[in-house]
Amino acid sequence: MGVTNLKTGLLRKYAAWCGERIQLQKKIAKIEAEYETLSEKRDRVSRLDELTEATITIMGELNPAWGPDDTPPKLPKAQRIPFEHGATTVTAFSIMRELGRGTNPAELAPLVIERLGGDAKDDDLRDAVKSAIDASLRSASEEVRIVSRRPTRWEIIPPEEWKDPYA
Repeated sequence: MGVTNLKTGLLRKYAAWCGERIQLQKKIAKIEAEYETLSEKRDRVSRLDELTEATITIMGELNPAWGPDDTPPKLPKAQRIPFEHGATTVTAFSIMRELGRGTNPAELAPLVIERLGGDAKDDDLRDAVKSAIDASLRSASEEVRIVSRRPTRWEIIPPEEWKDPYA
């Protein structure tokens, strides 16, 4: 009985050690791959330093009241909208129902921003919200429809016109 327990415990440890070894090999390979790009990344940081310094100089000429702290950094591929995920779409659809007529993302964006407590005068935020609303409308083909082009105006499809997916 003692030998069986010893073998069972040893085999469990062997399996755990083998799994840990595989995991560490993957981590090592990932670190080595990242390390190979280190000089490229350092070069890019140097270039970005040059570009930001040049921008500060040019903006100092164009707008002496501007300072680098006036423009906060924006991380690439990060969410640009400061509202909870999905809130923009839900709010846009709610406003569309209240309006009861066709509307476009450019008209909806400031209304959505105001309702969610943002600054509708912020051009970057307005553009980001407009893009998010446009993408949401284009992907919601069963809930909305285009009523005119140029500008593209959308309306909510009334429930009595919904297509039964099971019919």
